[in-house]
Amino acid sequence: MDREELIVKYVQGRLSKSEEREFDQLLKTDPAFKKEVEFHKNLKIVTEAEDDDQFRQLLTEFENEVSHEKIKTKNFPVKWLVAASIAVLLVLSYLFIFNQNLTPQEVFTTSFEPYPNVVAPNIRSSAEDNPKKDAFEAYEIADFEKAAQMFPMLYEETGDSYYLFYTANALIELNRGAEAIPLLQEHLKTNDRLSDKSHWYLAMAYLQTDDLENAKIMLQKVVDGNEYDVEKAKELLKSLK
Repeated sequence: MDREELIVKYVQGRLSKSEEREFDQLLKTDPAFKKEVEFHKNLKIVTEAEDDDQFRQLLTEFENEVSHEKIKTKNFPVKWLVAASIAVLLVLSYLFIFNQNLTPQEVFTTSFEPYPNVVAPNIRSSAEDNPKKDAFEAYEIADFEKAAQMFPMLYEETGDSYYLFYTANALIELNRGAEAIPLLQEHLKTNDRLSDKSHWYLAMAYLQTDDLENAKIMLQKVVDGNEYDVEKAKELLKSLK
């Protein structure tokens, strides 16, 4: 995979298992790659600042650190030239991100990641070959096409409501949010251990389909109920106003 794409997916928390292995190997063996990762991590910290006051505080700390450096020659220390350059990049990135109107699709892209397999997390260790094992294996290795085909059949056979939830997650990953919405709405009527996650993923599906109003309604339900990813929901509601 392209190195830049690896870093972007890492910052977004969307690396697959195989991509994680590739990322970790590069991090250990490639100093240039490691430096680039650190830069993007710092950039993310800035762009996720809750408000302008927090950002100004970051810059103030940087300025204070510079002021304590004793400059004994006419030449400004190289390390501070580098630091100043990074600060400028961070400022420009901050201004760019927070002064543009992001589309629901763009907000979705930076916020969505499929919910992990918590139903059968150790199923790969089982020697038994069965449809449930195959379906969750497909989901874990990001074969969402196969998972989206198998989960509905398993739901029909067993009536286990969590298959609705995981089918919806797979469909959203496949850019089929419109198909995921009724499944998540149905899942909300159940009372399994994943029910408190459905409002968040409904919000993601609505964002993917450019339905901003319903996305905001779902995010507000996450906040009101103190549900899954409540802090992210609060941040998104502020950014979507």
